[in-house]
Amino acid sequence: SGDMHYMENGKWKTIFHTISPTATGFENTNNSHKTFYPSLSSGQIRTVLQNGSALIDMKDMRMFYETNGQIVQSQNIQSKQGLVDFNELTYKSVYGTGIDLRLTQNTKQRKMDYIIQNQAALNNIPNGAQFLVFEEKVELPIGWTAQLINNEIILKDQVGNVMAKYEKP
Repeated sequence: SGDMHYMENGKWKTIFHTISPTATGFENTNNSHKTFYPSLSSGQIRTVLQNGSALIDMKDMRMFYETNGQIVQSQNIQSKQGLVDFNELTYKSVYGTGIDLRLTQNTKQRKMDYIIQNQAALNNIPNGAQFLVFEEKVELPIGWTAQLINNEIILKDQVGNVMAKYEKP
């Protein structure tokens, strides 16, 4: 559940979850926040909030294993074309065959999932690996801060207002 409408330029508009193809990628702009998705998985997401501030995420994405605090078998995300189905955008086989990246647009949030299609997708796990890590960088607007509170990353603007959050994976 969530909001069904948002105010824009003094008028109420209906929120739609649809991710639509554009000449440069994909977008969801029928919402209080405007999200611009890349055509290729190696690109970046740009989300413009109601106050005009922009978050940039999906930067420098990579997958690796961690063994005794050391990064092992790091690999950058492969550049794959996105396929859209209503409010889901999927990039297939972004870390070799069998690991897909799926982005889901909802009313007040966007969800990122890695889909491991089968056990063969993880055939090269190094001995002693303790963790499989999917990493990305996020660029915050100037003056914003990030705090870890109750297992969520809370993003605050220059005056301390909560503007967004990343829920616990």
